[in-house]
Amino acid sequence: MGNQPSRKWEFFVPDTVRFKGRFLNYLLYLPSSVLTFVNLLQDFQLPVKRNKSGGGFHSPLSPLSQSSPLFPDGIMSPMWIRKQQDTKPGVLVMFSELPALNDNNEQKVIGPLAAVSVLEREKDATLVSEIVEHRKNAQEAGTKFAMVLMLRVHDAENPTIEDRISSIRRASGLDQRNSFFVLPPLGPPELQEFISNLQRSLYEPAINFYREKGKLMKKKRSRIPIPQPPKSPVINANPEKLSELPLSNLGWLVRYDFKMGAFAEFRQDPDSALKYYGSCYMNLVDMFSPSVAATTGCPAIIPNTKRWTEARILAEAIHLKICKLYFYMDSPNTSLIQMQRHLDSFSNILTAAGITSETFEYWAWLSKQYRAFAELVELATKHGMRIPSPEQQASNMYVNGAGLPDLRTGYSSGHPATVGGGVYPGLVIQHAGFYYYSSATCSMERRRCLLKASESTDLSTQDSINTEKKFDHTAIIIELLTKSYEQFKKYKNARMTLFLASEIAKSYYEGGKFEMALKFFERIAKTYRKENWSTILASILHSSLVCSRELKLWKNAIGYLIELLSDEVTLNIEMREGYQRELVEILSRQTDDNQQIPMIIDLDQMNTFVHFGIQFERGNAFVGAPVKFQLTATTSCPLPLEISSLRLVFNDSSFDHHFHHVSDEASELKGSVWIDAKDAQQKETDDGLAWSKEVDLRLSNECVKVIEGSITPREIAELKVAVISCHISTPGWQLTLNYPLTGHDETFKKAKWLQVDQTNDDVKRFVTLDEAEDRTTLRVTHRKPKMEMNIECEQVALLDEAFPVNVTIISQEEHRAQTTLTAEIKSGAGQRVSDTFTHDLGQVNPGGEKRLTFFIRGSQPPRERLLTLTLRYYLDSPDIINDQLNVYEKRETLQIEFQQPFQTEFKVYPENFLAPNDPDSLSRTEHNLLVTQIKSIALADLEVQNIELKIAVSLFKPGSVFSCSHLMSFETEDITTLKESVEIGHIEIAWKRRQPHPTLKENIFNTVLTVPRVGMTQSPLNITLDAPTEIYLATPFTFVYNIENTSSEMQELVAILDASNNLIFSGYKQHLVRLLPLSITKLRFNGYALAPGKLTVPKLRLVEPGSEHEGVSLNNEELAIFVKPAPAMVEV
Repeated sequence: MGNQPSRKWEFFVPDTVRFKGRFLNYLLYLPSSVLTFVNLLQDFQLPVKRNKSGGGFHSPLSPLSQSSPLFPDGIMSPMWIRKQQDTKPGVLVMFSELPALNDNNEQKVIGPLAAVSVLEREKDATLVSEIVEHRKNAQEAGTKFAMVLMLRVHDAENPTIEDRISSIRRASGLDQRNSFFVLPPLGPPELQEFISNLQRSLYEPAINFYREKGKLMKKKRSRIPIPQPPKSPVINANPEKLSELPLSNLGWLVRYDFKMGAFAEFRQDPDSALKYYGSCYMNLVDMFSPSVAATTGCPAIIPNTKRWTEARILAEAIHLKICKLYFYMDSPNTSLIQMQRHLDSFSNILTAAGITSETFEYWAWLSKQYRAFAELVELATKHGMRIPSPEQQASNMYVNGAGLPDLRTGYSSGHPATVGGGVYPGLVIQHAGFYYYSSATCSMERRRCLLKASESTDLSTQDSINTEKKFDHTAIIIELLTKSYEQFKKYKNARMTLFLASEIAKSYYEGGKFEMALKFFERIAKTYRKENWSTILASILHSSLVCSRELKLWKNAIGYLIELLSDEVTLNIEMREGYQRELVEILSRQTDDNQQIPMIIDLDQMNTFVHFGIQFERGNAFVGAPVKFQLTATTSCPLPLEISSLRLVFNDSSFDHHFHHVSDEASELKGSVWIDAKDAQQKETDDGLAWSKEVDLRLSNECVKVIEGSITPREIAELKVAVISCHISTPGWQLTLNYPLTGHDETFKKAKWLQVDQTNDDVKRFVTLDEAEDRTTLRVTHRKPKMEMNIECEQVALLDEAFPVNVTIISQEEHRAQTTLTAEIKSGAGQRVSDTFTHDLGQVNPGGEKRLTFFIRGSQPPRERLLTLTLRYYLDSPDIINDQLNVYEKRETLQIEFQQPFQTEFKVYPENFLAPNDPDSLSRTEHNLLVTQIKSIALADLEVQNIELKIAVSLFKPGSVFSCSHLMSFETEDITTLKESVEIGHIEIAWKRRQPHPTLKENIFNTVLTVPRVGMTQSPLNITLDAPTEIYLATPFTFVYNIENTSSEMQELVAILDASNNLIFSGYKQHLVRLLPLSITKLRFNGYALAPGKLTVPKLRLVEPGSEHEGVSLNNEELAIFVKPAPAMVEV
């Protein structure tokens, strides 16, 4: 056929439900405001309108047509919905690509004006003929037609594309604005925008199409006479003759109301749709009433016939459609009222038809109603509907009579549905889980009625019973319960989820699916066990036991029997005895290979039939002292119980105890039975060393058995019994019950100690222990030491000195003690130990004392040190274990502040420099004055023996004690090179405290003070001062500023001399200075000192000409002179 352009047909209807054969499937969706696209075949033809003047006027689905499935009295067929959605669209759209030439077989002939080729015109004409044909078919069907012409990528390069598109549009007779659309190659965002524009353009024609449809139906309905009561009494006619009568006027009203409701929904008019559906529903319900003939003159639908079933299905479909529209209009309470109205109405209708609450058909119908409504609620909530609170619902609910709105008028009246300040529960909408559960309970009742009906011998019901048995009722119930469980879990209703889980397990159980039932029972039993719901737990355990029997899971059965024998589970004595006998019977079975089956049960998450309590005589004990403990055992078994062995597992395995059973017939199983096990011997067992003894381990619910033992701790620890293992050994089983002790057993809420008379074991009584002390844990510590340690020392120590610390040890022990003192010093809390020493103090007699003095020397830097003194000793007595595990320890900690004894300050003053004798030489000598000040900052008086400056340069000599000055000379061979600073040395001060420790009278301590480095001037412009060595007050003198240019560039600067407060001078304040490279210029001034002492000469500033700021090469160091007082006048 050549290269035919691709075709794709679409038609548009407003987005309603795809109908799939039954009315109920058509309802469970919410409408939206977009259009629905339906793909069609290329040769699709729309059905043309019927010609009223010709034959075949009636529709094939009309009750008036003999070939119709509704002939003669049918109301509505689902095929009508399918017909409207699949074959009668509101808009028909044709998609086609622009015809293109075949590059291999066809050549495009382009004229001088780039006209459309002949082949292109032929292909365009073929496309136009197809468009015209389908447009004509759409016009005959009364449907809007539109065309979408799709372009390829290379079509944009064709210069004739616009002419071809215009030619196709004109030839097809389509309007460019709303009937003919061109789709160029677009990206995803632009394509989505094109689709949105196409929908907006076609939406209104589609709405108009269904509006006209609705008007036509309304016109037809107006021709139907309104049913009136008959003038003569109605006589019951033969049902066979009634079924041959045509559809009544009331039926035609129902039919047209349904069509108008559907068309209103198609055009997105929910108010009108609700009105028509409501009228349709009410008229349809009237047709079921036996009294309809007396009120309307129309015959009632005969029950249990084909038409009766069709009408009932139609009524249920319309009912759910009404509920959906109420949800869509945000009126969930009205939807619930409609649901209740429907259930009330059709319950009576079904009962009149013989389908009562005793039949499975009734419960199957009711279950479907609740399930469909639950699905509506679930879908509505998924689309954003919020379920209001009961208070909000109460303010919006109105009732009239039966509390239902009038669907015929669409209005409701009455008063709020509140009674005495409360809310009527039946009028409160709930989430979907509630209605799923209601459907599940109806399904349970449906299965019960089926089982009851199966026992009947009535042959007339066997066909329906056999059909009903084909349904898997267990699967249906579990599915509904699961949906309800998910909804309640979504809304965080924990109690209801547990209940539903138990219902699911019960359904599996009743359906014979024991494995799944067992999984659910185990899951929910944990919560009921934890929260002590004993009655519910007993039922769950019994059902789990039955499942285990059926599955032959004997290990599970043993666990359930153990818990059923617990006193936490509410059971009568006969049932307990039966469960215990069953447990004994299972444990007594021998395996085929005569081997014991090991089984370990941890009782931390379940109840048990035996209870243990463990307590020590006291909660605290000392190392080496024996401590008694008592193990109390009781049982809730109604019959005597024999335990093979009992193991106490401590958190320290060296204290584990094993008790093995040996019968003592003389012992009665009544009252309090005390067993002395303090003489247990340590033996080798399968689990290692343990303290073992054989005792009578028979238990009864009429006695309390107490086993008393003793342990002697050897070290500091916190001892407790971690697990009590109860072993029951039979020829077929080796049962181990691990009883973890995380505190007091609930059976032993109060810790009690059984006191036994030493002279008569039969005299014993329980004594309540102190509740303030936890007796389940034994805290083992050393006895508090009775040694006092007194420490004497100053609060502040000086660096470099030997700081004395005096320690006095006073013994208050009753025995001689071997003592050792350890001292640790750290830089601070959390730091590592800087130094430590240990001193053996030897023996200290009772009441005696030991003294020790040691010294601490602190070095740089000054900081706080942490001194920790630890005294360790053990008592030298034959009655006490004197090994290293029984060493007593006493610790004291103090903080010592280490400070500098001296504070120093160094200052360097440039004096002058000496020019070389040779003018061409680059060498130079500088003189700098180093002034040192030493200040004592110690709190105590210090005796300074010597202060000595150890000069690295041998030319300098030491100065004075507390303040000294040193003149230093620096020489360089080349002033243009970089000059490094020179290390001067350090100052050593020999000192001691004025009142030292007696043992330190002759000790001298040395403190080293580092002198900062000093170097030659690095600036390219240097200013030094030449002044007389002796300057007197009020005596004129001459001083000279030496300005040196050490750079290789010429400098032209302005020298400005600032005023000084203590010295006046004569001379020019400003000088223009030209400095050649590596040259010196001198400025001479006469001065007059106004005060004695160290004076700062006027500051000389060097600035660039015309600038008020200092230059970057200015030397800002202060130049000083020393002025002596004026000499005394000598009288002649």
